[in-house]
Amino acid sequence: MQALVITQSTLPAMKYIAVGGSKVSDKLLMQAQALGLPVYQGYGLSEAASVIAINHPAQNNLTSVGQLLPHIELVSSDNGELIINNPAFLGYVGDECGYKNTTTTFTTGDLGNLDQENFVHLSGRKKNLLITSLGRNVSPEWPESELLTQTAIAQAVVVGDGQAYLSALIVPSSPDSENKQIKESINQTNNNLPEYAHIKKWIIVAPFTLENGQLTGTGRIRRNIIMKNYSSEIQQLYREDKP
Repeated sequence: MQALVITQSTLPAMKYIAVGGSKVSDKLLMQAQALGLPVYQGYGLSEAASVIAINHPAQNNLTSVGQLLPHIELVSSDNGELIINNPAFLGYVGDECGYKNTTTTFTTGDLGNLDQENFVHLSGRKKNLLITSLGRNVSPEWPESELLTQTAIAQAVVVGDGQAYLSALIVPSSPDSENKQIKESINQTNNNLPEYAHIKKWIIVAPFTLENGQLTGTGRIRRNIIMKNYSSEIQQLYREDKP
């Protein structure tokens, strides 16, 4: 999409572009629509099947991943995790099956809710939830999705579990990007977030790729690997605040 912005090009032949895999900022979806891209967000349990919800031209809620499909039953547990009945999904090859008690219920590991119009809203992965030292629960996918609306930022991983504030690992869109550009982008992002979700510090890092083991085959960040690789740099960020 950044290429279309830079070149001022259009893709008129496109009729429907489905996106998913992680939380997408509604601002990014609005930018896509402004460029004439028919982008619609959806949600499923795997890359090739088991669609749970989808937006489409007749029903499109930019803040959601779409309306629940008719054959799916969805409930939210006490901790906000989505649990799905009749998912038409048996689990992932090589992983322990996620089914509990019966073969018709699947605990997704995703946090979210279903609104009164049957649109599904995601906040992030349960295992990724950050709890700050001030007691705030923050799904890192939320500020990350906002950071990625900035053209100067190509990739981002937000950290700060157990800390007083959030920080980020930032991959610039261009190796020639100056720290001033990144700072401006982060300031703009913070303007769209509440104080407790502001990015106070950041580190410029090399791109996350499949080759260096920091991306999955489908392009998702491997959060645990990235955190391990940059553990000393992250610790130094917070150590600087201590006397």
